[in-house]
This record gives sequence, structure tokens and C-alpha cells, in this order.
Amino acid sequence: MPVLQEMSQLLAAPSLIEALQDIRRKVKLFSVAYGSGLAVAAAAGLLVGVIALDWLLNLPTPLRVILVLAALGEFGFVLWTCVLRPLYARLTIGDVAGRLEHAFPEFDDRLRSTVDFVRDGGAYVPGSDPMKQKVVAEAAGLAQNVDLAKVINLRPVWYSLACGLASLLLLTLFATLAGADFLGIAANRLVGGAAQYPKSTNIALLGDLPARVPVGRPVDVKMRLTKGAAHTKKAIVHYRYDDGPWQKELMTAGNDGTFAASLDARLRPDQDTGKLDIRVEAGDDEVNLPAVTLVPRLDVKSVEARVTPPPYAGQAVTAVNLGERPAQTAVGSTINLAILFNKALAQPQDNVAPVRIEPTKPDQKAPEIAWTLQANNIAVGTFKAGESIRFTVRATDADGFENTGTQEYDLIVREDAMPTVQIEEPRRSEDRTPEAAFPLRVVAEDDYGIAQAQLVVRRVGGERAAAGSQAPGNEFVIDLVKSDASVAQGATWSGTDNLSQNLAERKRFRLEYLWDLAASMPAAGLKPGDVLEYFVQVRDNFDLDGKKHEFVPSGKLRLTIISQEQFGKNVQMVFEQLHNELAAVKSRRRRTTSSTTPTRSRPTASPASRAPPPPRPSRPAASCRTCWSG
Repeated sequence: MPVLQEMSQLLAAPSLIEALQDIRRKVKLFSVAYGSGLAVAAAAGLLVGVIALDWLLNLPTPLRVILVLAALGEFGFVLWTCVLRPLYARLTIGDVAGRLEHAFPEFDDRLRSTVDFVRDGGAYVPGSDPMKQKVVAEAAGLAQNVDLAKVINLRPVWYSLACGLASLLLLTLFATLAGADFLGIAANRLVGGAAQYPKSTNIALLGDLPARVPVGRPVDVKMRLTKGAAHTKKAIVHYRYDDGPWQKELMTAGNDGTFAASLDARLRPDQDTGKLDIRVEAGDDEVNLPAVTLVPRLDVKSVEARVTPPPYAGQAVTAVNLGERPAQTAVGSTINLAILFNKALAQPQDNVAPVRIEPTKPDQKAPEIAWTLQANNIAVGTFKAGESIRFTVRATDADGFENTGTQEYDLIVREDAMPTVQIEEPRRSEDRTPEAAFPLRVVAEDDYGIAQAQLVVRRVGGERAAAGSQAPGNEFVIDLVKSDASVAQGATWSGTDNLSQNLAERKRFRLEYLWDLAASMPAAGLKPGDVLEYFVQVRDNFDLDGKKHEFVPSGKLRLTIISQEQFGKNVQMVFEQLHNELAAVKSRRRRTTSSTTPTRSRPTASPASRAPPPPRPSRPAASCRTCWSG
């Protein structure tokens, strides 16, 4: 017996029994908390459910009393089952020990045996004291290595308490939304009173009705029945214009339980503003809506483009009504886009104008435009023409409405084309003496004008050509027409009419120049055997933001420098070739004549008639162009 008492005292020291007692208290506490959360949620749900059924169905007093009593009975059952019964239930530390052994199998019945051994000193439990002492020691050792509190699952408790708290919050929210009047009526009916809820049908408008609407835009009225939807299948909208007779229209019922109607916003031709009165009727409920003010729709009356061409284009300022035809202009032109509207525009907000243009093609980009309001209904936008654009006008009026902007306008911007140049005379490469002078005829074309024309000559053959065509003394640039419109000596420069009506944007210029080789290139030192390659290059008058076009060259021709003696031989060769060609032509003509003339007797020719013709005088060499130009 002293051994058992000593063992009991040994067990009390590690406080194993106290730990079990603490777990038992926590289990009871958490069980009651779990049940309290469920009871609160049930009470809130039952209360809301009873009030909702009574509000929706307008229950008579007997049924309402039965419903309230049934709800109280249900709440009492939940309160007893979830709160009172766990509170008064008997839970021993042996039960706790059994649950711990189920959660921690390593105890292997040692924990409940320890509880039995300690109870009343273990006198009533048969067995040897050493065996009991060993079991108790092993249980105490295992208890020190595990957290016994993990056997309590707190997740359902938190869920229950959260559910109860959410129910109270929702109940509070519903009470706040319902208002004091509704709560007073509900409380009266819960205790069997005769207070009545509002009408059986309740209209709730969806969205806000606009205070101002432009003509042409529909006035949409949309509502839902928050009460009485089950027994109300139609809704009617009543409306009138400017205190005129009331009209009515059946609203369209949607699948989502809503009713909608679309009313026309219209004005008489002599009206600047109008008024639209609207009221909605459904079941025993009727709602008067605020009056809607009707205003004119914002429209574009005219769009005029005032085009100021850049200096290189040399054209006058033009004004084009874009509503009638597109405006065509050169790149870099200044465009003043004047837009006239039928009513006042909104004022700029944060330096943003109430007008803008939008390209109708996705690959186009609107230019940067500086807008100013010349009047309350006239907007002028200034910008530089960079590329062609098709656009619509978007604007906001003083009432805050935007126009539809369906009409499209075109601004065609033409890039300045490169000029073209061609040498008309000479037509081919030629042989010339070092002192030759011959005409050079050139035709150039451009859409606006030619600023410069130069004759470029390069030595590509001869003794000095080995140094390169661009070496000093081998390349010469002769200014024929300069930027200041001055013309070189011996040159004439004139503009002609446009090529044709189909190419009216192109201008043609003619240049004639008497090219004296020795005078124009005194440092060339031309000698027989030299080969000169020459061409004419022109530059148009395009000058925009410091950018200019490069020179455009003509086709290249060559001059072969020959001596005066060789030139004479060439002239003689030309005359001989001409003589031979004339003789061949004469011979062919004589043969053709003899073969087509009928045979007849011919008179005997007199000696005088058979005499040879007098010698034909030869053409002087100076009449040959080749001889003159050489």
C-alpha cells in the first residue's frame, strides 16, 4: 500500500492528470462555442426567412402565427441540440484519455490505464504495483513527447463562429437597407399585428434617366418589379411632349424579369428645346420620373479647308469646301480647317478642345492640330499637311453630347515629285574639235519648278583621263540656271504650258545653250583623243524645313575630241556617202521608170540632145550642219 501511494504522488508531479483536465475543459468550451455559432446563424436565418415569406406572400395572421411558432420551435431544437446538451453533457478524463489514444496510437491503452491507476490510488485495479508503475512512467514519458492539445480540431468552431458573425452582419445590413418603417411593420406582424407592408407591386427603376437628351437619341426607360413580379405580367409607360396629351405604350418584358421602353426624342422645327414627361405604371404601383429636357442634336454644317501652300509650291491661298470635293495640296502646306456647327460647343477642358478629327482608315494617323474657337459654334484647327487623310469630325456640344460624325472628308496631300530631265540635242554621241561650239537643247519637267540646272562634263578618255574622271582638270560643272533664276551666258531658259489636261500638275521647261568647249572649259586643255562624258542635272525648288531634293541627272552622252584635219576628212566622208546614196536612189528610180513605161518608137536624138548635161554645182561645205557645228 505505501508503494501505491508513492506511485500516486509520482504521477501527480508531472501534471499529466491536470493536462487531461485542461483538455476536457477546452473540449466543453469549444463544443458550446460551436453550437452557439450555429444557433445564432439559425436564429438570423429563421428571422429573415419568416419576414421574407410574410413580405412576399402577405400571409394572413393565422398562417403568420403558425410560421412564427414553427420558426421558434426550430430555433429551440437547434439551441438544445447544439448548445445546451453539449454544455450539460458528462465528459470524464477517461473519455478524454480514450480520444487521445485514438489520435495518438503510440499510447497503446497506457493513458486510460494511467487514469485508472491514479483514481483512488489505484486500489481497485488488480495487478502488480511494479507493472502499474511501469505503465504510468511510460505514459508520462510519451505525453512529454507529443502535443496533447492537437487532438482538438478548432476548424469547425471557427467556421461556426464565422457563420454566426456573418449572419449577424447580414441581418444588420438587411435591417439598415430596409429602414425603420419596414422594421416596425415586420415586428408588428411577427407578434400577430395587423400592420400592412407597402403595395403588392414595387417598381424599381434600373439606371438613371438622363436630364437632357439630344434629338434622335432614344430615351430608354428600364425597370424591374422588386415585388409582385409573380402576379404582374405587364407594365405601361405614359409620356407626353411639352404638356401635350398623354400617350401610353406597353413596355417590353425581358427574359431577366425587366421591362423596357424606348421613347423618341423629338422637337418641332421651330423649337430650340422641349420637355418630355414620363411615368411608369405596373400593378398597384406608379412612379413619376423627372422631366427630360430635349435639345437639338449637334451636326456639322460645313467644313472648309483654307490651304496655304509652302513657298516652294508658289501657289495662292485657296479655300475648299470639303463637303463638296476633296482638297488637294502640297506636302508642308498649312491647313486651316474651319468647321461650322449648328449649335454651341463645349468649352475646352484642361487645354483639350471639344473638337477632333478621326481617320476612317486604320493605317492613317491624325495630325497634331491646334484648335481655337472663333465663335461658340465655329472651331478652327491649324496643322501642317504631311500625308493624305480621310476623316470624320467628332465634337462635343455645350450639353455634353457628341455628334454622330458619319460624313467623311478627304484631304489629299501630294508629295513633291522628283524632276526629270532629257537632252534633246545632240541626240547621240559625236566627234568635235577642241574649238567647237554647238547648241545644247534640254527639256526638264517638275510639278512646281526647277531651281538649278548644271552641265556636268568629265574626261573619261585621253592622256589625262588616267588620273580619274573626278581629278582636278578632268571634271567641270557649268551652272546653266542658278537658284536666283540667273541664266548662264549663251543660255536661254523658258517655261512652257502644261503638258496636257491629264498632267496639269507637271510643268515643262526648256533650256537652250550654245556650248563653246574652249570658252566654257578654259582649263580643260582639250586635245585630239580626249573623250568627254557629259550630262545635265537639275534640282527642283523643293525646300521644306531645310530639306532639299538631290540633283537628278539626264542620260549621258560622249564627245570625242578630234583634230581639224580629221574633222575635214569626216566631212569629206559624209559628202561621199551622201553622193553615193543619191546615185543609188537615182539608179533605182531610173530602173523603176524603164520597167513601167510602154515600149514605143522613139525619135532619133539629135547630136545636141545626146550631149552630156552641164556640170551640177556642188553644195558648199558650210551648208552642212556637221561642218558648221564642228
